[in-house]
Amino acid sequence: MIAEKINYHQLHITEEDVDRLRALSDQSMNFSNMADDDYFSKPENVYKLAFILGIRSDAAQLLKIWQNLSETSIVRDAIEFEIRLLIGPRINIEEIPVYAAKVSKFTNLLSDKIDLTNALHIDEGTEFLIALRLIISAGSKGESKLVKHILNALSPECVIITVEFVTNLVTFCAQNLHRMRPTASRKPWIELCNTLDKLAYRKCPDAVNALRLANAAIMTRDGKHLNALKLVKSAGGDNKRFASSLNMAEQLSKGNFKLANVFADQIILKTRLEQNKGEFNRVTAEQSLCALNTILQDAGVSNFIISGTLLGCIRDGRIFEHDKDFDIGVIGWESQFDVAAALLKSGRFTFDPRNLRGHRLFLLPVFDLKTGYDCDIFFFHDKGDHYLHGIDVDQGFTINFKFSKFELIEHKFLGDTFLIPDQYDKMLSENYGDDWRTPDPKYFVLLESPALLEKLGPKYSFCIRSQMLMLLERGASSEKAKELLRRVKMIAQPEDLPSEKIQNHFIQQFLNMNY
Repeated sequence: MIAEKINYHQLHITEEDVDRLRALSDQSMNFSNMADDDYFSKPENVYKLAFILGIRSDAAQLLKIWQNLSETSIVRDAIEFEIRLLIGPRINIEEIPVYAAKVSKFTNLLSDKIDLTNALHIDEGTEFLIALRLIISAGSKGESKLVKHILNALSPECVIITVEFVTNLVTFCAQNLHRMRPTASRKPWIELCNTLDKLAYRKCPDAVNALRLANAAIMTRDGKHLNALKLVKSAGGDNKRFASSLNMAEQLSKGNFKLANVFADQIILKTRLEQNKGEFNRVTAEQSLCALNTILQDAGVSNFIISGTLLGCIRDGRIFEHDKDFDIGVIGWESQFDVAAALLKSGRFTFDPRNLRGHRLFLLPVFDLKTGYDCDIFFFHDKGDHYLHGIDVDQGFTINFKFSKFELIEHKFLGDTFLIPDQYDKMLSENYGDDWRTPDPKYFVLLESPALLEKLGPKYSFCIRSQMLMLLERGASSEKAKELLRRVKMIAQPEDLPSEKIQNHFIQQFLNMNY
């Protein structure tokens, strides 16, 4: 199926790789009609997808790829090694034949009896891919002697390629680790970065400095803000925006919104408008919603549709085209463990177990491994005379909403039976205003909802800045950016607004974009 040679400089994981992974997941890894596909004609692309599947511990899917590779494929042995790492070196399975000499050469390094004084010579091709994989496997466990042994056997160019690939991989995992599998952890990636940092800095300082930034990104997502900031400073270069992001995250973790706003302004001034990324497939998202509803219902969890999904259901009978996810509600934070058990049993939907926070949980982000779409499951806290609803923001704080009590009724939607609030019109009015029946795609629920508990002060002021950054990073239209500023000037207190300098810079990014 694929060519003999691999371009090692194209091992960087790209948006296309992620899109292909989602598409293949949706097709259950059907390679039968892809022999002429330009993407799969490049062995580095097949290897990258196989590597991501390895991170997800998906040996079954790796076997499907392996079975569709020709005997002469340069990545075949590397994928066999990937499978062996997942299954264990002492376990034999019928699908994999006797390992080639190259694979045996490296699997022997996994033995506790390895003599590190023996010379190891690594040729290009399959051997380098296996060496790269073993460095990552050993480095994530802190086995620095083994990593050092392999690095010393690599050419200077291959050391640089190794560090660059790990940098790219760690960056990918920092953004997507919660989508991999429930047991995914950031600790091995931090350990890997630290190991390579110590062993490879003298060989390729520039590549290691880039690795330090990737390590800092995953550290701050693990709550290690100060350590991350030290790494950014040690990397050198102009990383002021990144440093401001880390400082902002630290202040938010302390609940200091006033100081977090200072750093948020610095980030806005350093942020450029991104291109709009990807199309939203409404049909696929609706299939995902129906699947999740069935899984939770079968588990005895009374889930109901809320927010924009409920609005689309009642007003249009569909999920909105401009939505990027869908929203499910569950009464009581105590139900989170029943929800988690149902998701784990399904094997289709995954989540970050660190988000199960007991009585402090309001939102559990969920990822559909089959379609690649996100879903938010919200837990409504019963406060006696009302429900307390909340959105747990990525930066580490919660925006709360107050809703009137309601019962649940059945409602036909998308050909399935869903539950919805019995007084859905009242709930929609509380969330979107009395004019909810009139379409308003530019509505900012985190700033405008009548159900918001806090509509002034440093926390609300930070929400304004958070919305500004979201529009910049998602490549929104200039019309939506202008509408955001117009509306916040009408509803926010003057002292809660960003300065004129920040507002002007924000708008200028959209005006400068050549659509």
